[in-house]
Amino acid sequence: MIKIKETIKEIFLLIILVLASFFFLYRAKTPIAYITNWDWLHHISLIRQIINGKFNLLLTNISDTFTVNSYPPVFHLLISIPTVIFRFNLLRLFWWLELFHYLFTTFVSYWMGRQIFKQRWGGLITALLSMLIFESTVVYTNLFLLPQTIAGVFGALFLIYFIANPLKLSIWKFISSVIFVLMFHYLIGIIYLLLISLIYFNFKIKSVKFNKLLMFCSAFFLIISFILALFNQKIVLSNRPDAQHFIYNGQQLITLFNQWYGFLPLVFIPLGIYKLIKKDHYGKLVIFLFFLTGALSILPFSYSLKIYVLGRYFTNLIIAGGILKIIENINQKYIQILANSKKEEQLLKKLGLFRFRTLTNIIYKSTSKIEELLAKYDHFYYTYWDSDENI
Repeated sequence: MIKIKETIKEIFLLIILVLASFFFLYRAKTPIAYITNWDWLHHISLIRQIINGKFNLLLTNISDTFTVNSYPPVFHLLISIPTVIFRFNLLRLFWWLELFHYLFTTFVSYWMGRQIFKQRWGGLITALLSMLIFESTVVYTNLFLLPQTIAGVFGALFLIYFIANPLKLSIWKFISSVIFVLMFHYLIGIIYLLLISLIYFNFKIKSVKFNKLLMFCSAFFLIISFILALFNQKIVLSNRPDAQHFIYNGQQLITLFNQWYGFLPLVFIPLGIYKLIKKDHYGKLVIFLFFLTGALSILPFSYSLKIYVLGRYFTNLIIAGGILKIIENINQKYIQILANSKKEEQLLKKLGLFRFRTLTNIIYKSTSKIEELLAKYDHFYYTYWDSDENI
């Protein structure tokens, strides 16, 4: 029996490599002045202050470019140390660090997909979604190197790691992972603490009912959050003048997610939920994380959308699950029929397309047409390369 899964895996791997190469070339050929991460200037200003010896645990006491203490200066300290030692140009350093951040979020997405779906090519689909989807408002997960995006990628990484390896979730790993995420962003760290606490409690009581309860309660919470957003309720939690501009109503949220994902959620999220709910405990926990982070992200509070730096990884997993569900259905339906003809299989092997049996069966209705095509191909091949003009 021939499997098309291996071909799909190779295709996705090729696409990922091409996208990574394009992003590298974009970084290499584009002048540093053409930055898209406008927050660079704020962070570079703070890093320069630290290099000059002005260090404080409160950002507002280091630089007046920060009016709120959203995180400790750990991120800036980590960058300032090699900058002093190796005399890096900060703009150029940020320019290339964002490339590695982009690749790191892709790798983490691949690893998460592989852990949840137990298949390499499932991880490749998740990684591809991570590379192609960019949350261009407030979140900036994969293309912007920021404290919140670092906290988001590590928070999601820890959550999936402990879900896939529940026996490794000791109290010390629990505490250390919370401290690590909090070091980069307070809000994301608090949300991570909430999520990992619920997961830890779920593992301790070992209750299937509590597992399902988490999933259904988080789904209900998501509905309530969206209803509040539809009624355009706004709760400003900061006295900053711009705080009220970062609260989004229902229509604005629909517009944003449509810009980020297009039609993907409508088609693949229901299928992904159906696929994951059939799995063991970890499938339901991923759905729970998807619902709860989504609900918290769209609450009508100032900057609540920042929480989606965690949620986007679980959304991508759900969408990837929907894509995998469709591929599996196609594979199961057609692969046995297409594997029956040994003659056709040999011809397809000669073409180098034997793994695309479904596609070739649709395009070339019968074996005779494939033989005719091969004959024409062989005639062209030998005629072309035997000609002196083409050597």
